[in-house]
Amino acid sequence: MEEELNKKYEINNYIKKQINKNSYILGVAAGSGMTAKYAEQGGADYILALNSGRFRLMGVSSKELS
Repeated sequence: MEEELNKKYEINNYIKKQINKNSYILGVAAGSGMTAKYAEQGGADYILALNSGRFRLMGVSSKELS
């Protein structure tokens, strides 16, 4: 539990430092593991995990999801 809190603290501090430096914070919305993998390799600051990949494979469009 303490290790998890330390990670959250480190992440929060990193984002605050980026904001204070007026730097970019890069976020990626990933619907598949491959996208998340390459986002991490590319230096994304955070990754939003979406479940839309399953729907895309079934041929469902974004309009039908809302």
